[in-house]
Amino acid sequence: MLDYASIRSEIVRPLATALGIPVIMADQTGQIPPYPFVTYKMTSPYLETSVHGAESVTDTGDGLKRTQEKHVEVVFSFTVHSKDPDEAYQRCYALIEHFDFAGRDALRDVGIVVVNVTNVQNRDVFLTIEYERRVGCDVRFRVLNRSELIPDPDAGYFIESAEIQYEG
Repeated sequence: MLDYASIRSEIVRPLATALGIPVIMADQTGQIPPYPFVTYKMTSPYLETSVHGAESVTDTGDGLKRTQEKHVEVVFSFTVHSKDPDEAYQRCYALIEHFDFAGRDALRDVGIVVVNVTNVQNRDVFLTIEYERRVGCDVRFRVLNRSELIPDPDAGYFIESAEIQYEG
């Protein structure tokens, strides 16, 4: 089962450190941090890349355990917010550099692979009397989804022994 809180933490925490500015979840209530800052949202929390993955059955001593492992992808959308357009573009480039180069290996070491970083998009918005400069991109990550099932031995899921007779 995917642990979304852990995945989010492993992606967002190092990004905030690398950029040196707050990285917060979008569309939340609460105080907005001072400019510049980054918002993120998980736009696609589960994209299947293989239908069934790899399945195995293991004897645990107390019974049998069925395991399925498959790669799935998760897409995050990141937006840099600033009052200055040049600063927004520079911070967005630093964000891309983090995922495309500097932070990529550290993410891989915790089981998160950067698959793709999209092109930069202007996401400016007019806020009553002035513009808030917004620049963003989306990042596609691949993670391992592992599911385990310990079936009831009386349910008849597995044949544990069989007699085979040769009639030749």
